[in-house]
Amino acid sequence: MRRQRTPIIAFDGPDNVGKGTQIALLRKWLSHIPFVLTNLDRPHGANHHEKLKYGYQASRNHLKAKELLWQEGIPHLVDRMHYTEYAYSILRGGHNLEDILTLERAFLAMRDDFLTIIFVDKAENILKRDDGLSVYKRDDYKAVEDIIKRFYEIAEASHFPNRVISITGKSIPQVHEEVREVVRSFSQK
Repeated sequence: MRRQRTPIIAFDGPDNVGKGTQIALLRKWLSHIPFVLTNLDRPHGANHHEKLKYGYQASRNHLKAKELLWQEGIPHLVDRMHYTEYAYSILRGGHNLEDILTLERAFLAMRDDFLTIIFVDKAENILKRDDGLSVYKRDDYKAVEDIIKRFYEIAEASHFPNRVISITGKSIPQVHEEVREVVRSFSQK
């Protein structure tokens, strides 16, 4: 007999693609379910090596925390996952894809209850919305393109179910409807 589903719905993607907006809208839509909301901290450290090490360890600890909540049967929404560590590590030396896939393999027990929604947009749109708090430089078009490319790479290779949603040319309600459809589909498995 399969245990009751404990959904873990993660939102990921580059800075300034509307993750926070969509999390808030999804929480409102799913208000009848008490989700815990967690966030993956940005890497800290004095140099690239320290940031790279911190980011990988933070991603591992983040997955361990998810696993504990999952084992307790507590549904949760997640702002950023290990996908971010792969995508953004390119700015500080870079983990290779196999590093992140190895990290994932330790947590495969959660796979059936886990869904990551990755938002992407064109680099120029992301840079126009930049709030100045992004890890990349405000005018670094190439870095943003590389980050987007890495989100696609990890989405394709990941052991966890995920869905990439392009927000290009869509309104917030249109994106939210797409998110709800992905969540409905995930819930019906």
